[in-house]
Amino acid sequence: MQETEGHVEVPGGRVWYRVAGTGDGTPLLCLHGGPGVPHDVLVPLIEQLGGDRPLVLYDQLGAGRSWATDPALFTLERYVAEVDAVRGALGLDEVHVYGQSWGTMLAIAYALTRPRGVRSYVFSSPVFSVSAYERDAARLRAELPADAQATLAHHERHGWTSCAEYAAAALVYTKRHICRLEPWPECLERAWAGTGPAKDVLWGSRHGRCEGTLKSFEVMDQIASVDVPSMLIAGRFDECTPETTLRCAELLPRAEVAIFEDSSHLPHLEEPGRHRQVLAGFLERVERAAA
Repeated sequence: MQETEGHVEVPGGRVWYRVAGTGDGTPLLCLHGGPGVPHDVLVPLIEQLGGDRPLVLYDQLGAGRSWATDPALFTLERYVAEVDAVRGALGLDEVHVYGQSWGTMLAIAYALTRPRGVRSYVFSSPVFSVSAYERDAARLRAELPADAQATLAHHERHGWTSCAEYAAAALVYTKRHICRLEPWPECLERAWAGTGPAKDVLWGSRHGRCEGTLKSFEVMDQIASVDVPSMLIAGRFDECTPETTLRCAELLPRAEVAIFEDSSHLPHLEEPGRHRQVLAGFLERVERAAA
């Protein structure tokens, strides 16, 4: 498939997309995290997997090059419809779906609609229960240095989460549990700089707690119906903890798990070689079994 980029019509607007990769395997449709943090952080997947298959990356509405500001557009249901619209516009009759962080919430919500033509799902740092995520994040925050904990709590009590002091304290958590690389890769810096307004509507501004419309997202009791091969990925230091990831995998009928010992929330950046090996192997096994 030739590399292309452009815009497609989706419910509520238009989204920017990019297709890259020279391999002839089934395309991998990539759902970025955030919410509201654009596709840039997933660009290294092209180098890792593009020799095997096309990768389709796009900025969800309200992020990056798919800018929108109407909060009425930032709903889980509309984003699920957006996935279908992108698939339809690009002729993606058969796909693998890769979700990262918030993208796993979108991917599992999409999976629960039982769409046709999805050969497998990859859930990287899965969040299938916001309450479980918050419990894990609270435990990790309690392990931060006392001054960082106090600064976070003080600013959150007063609603001062845009303050530079709050950002500095939050960075201690981020460098432990989001990305442990020094310095951060440019793709991650670009992604954070392009964060759009969907983030505050869907999630909020606090670290480790959801205050947006995703607060009630709880699908652990539904995922047993997703009878499609799945790969779940987490880093050892991930805020989406290995323990919770393993519990999620136990509930999915056809799941494999990979824990990355030297990673936090972004194993595809922190351990790119092993990530490529694990993910390429999984996708190839799924395709051989289907053949």
